[in-house]
Amino acid sequence: MELKEMTLQDVEARLSEMEGIVETSENVEEVNSLAEEKRALLERKVELEALETRKAHAEEIQNGNADAEVEVVEERKGEITMKDIKEFRNSAEYINAYAEYIKTGKDEEIRALLTTNVGEAGTIAVPDFVLDEVKTAWDRNEIMTMVPKQNIAGNLKIQFEISAGDAVIHNEGSGAVSEEELQLGIATLVPESIKKWISISDEVMDMRGQAFLNYIYRELTHKIVKKIADVLVGKIAALPSSATETSPSAATVKLAPAMGTVATAIGNLSDEAQNPVIIMNKL
Repeated sequence: MELKEMTLQDVEARLSEMEGIVETSENVEEVNSLAEEKRALLERKVELEALETRKAHAEEIQNGNADAEVEVVEERKGEITMKDIKEFRNSAEYINAYAEYIKTGKDEEIRALLTTNVGEAGTIAVPDFVLDEVKTAWDRNEIMTMVPKQNIAGNLKIQFEISAGDAVIHNEGSGAVSEEELQLGIATLVPESIKKWISISDEVMDMRGQAFLNYIYRELTHKIVKKIADVLVGKIAALPSSATETSPSAATVKLAPAMGTVATAIGNLSDEAQNPVIIMNKL
């Protein structure tokens, strides 16, 4: 069912159903997909609850309840939609104030703008074009464009099969085939922060608004994404040639480039390896 067609009861039923799925699921992609759906459902729930409140007020007004009419007027005064907030966050006034906040570390001006235009100080959100700079940095890095990315909070444990023997042909009447004992491994992912600290010249400080933010964010995002790619390649190269209880394996060929080097590397991969990527270091 399309989200816009769902009633409040439909939304609440789906949210309840999702809780059970998340508790039992060990699939990271499924959990992330459900998290996105949950956010959309919660937004829809707020819309529907607000609509029901308005309908109730309208009925009371029609029945001659003067107090209900006052409540509606006050409610409309303080009502700010997500579209209003998004447009304000991308306005020239907000971008200039955000740039000054980055330069000085003082947030009085930007919080005053938020309080006046959004109704509360809240958290200081970046303008959308800053997110575009981050996305551009990802897209321009040859390695990171090939890597699926997931946003996960906290530590994560991933299960994988250590042993992976092949099937064999069995002739009728012959002895039983060898039995394989499946072994389960667990790889633990612990988040790390990659940071870059820069100083800027007086000429850069004189730049205003979006021009200033573009200048510094392009430097930061490009270098940070490059470091992530370097770390990723380093970790892949350091993987053992056979899986262990705490680490998956990688087929690496540490030889001088030769005619059969790439073919040998691909041939060493297991059948489960999908869409292999060749990473070659410079001599």
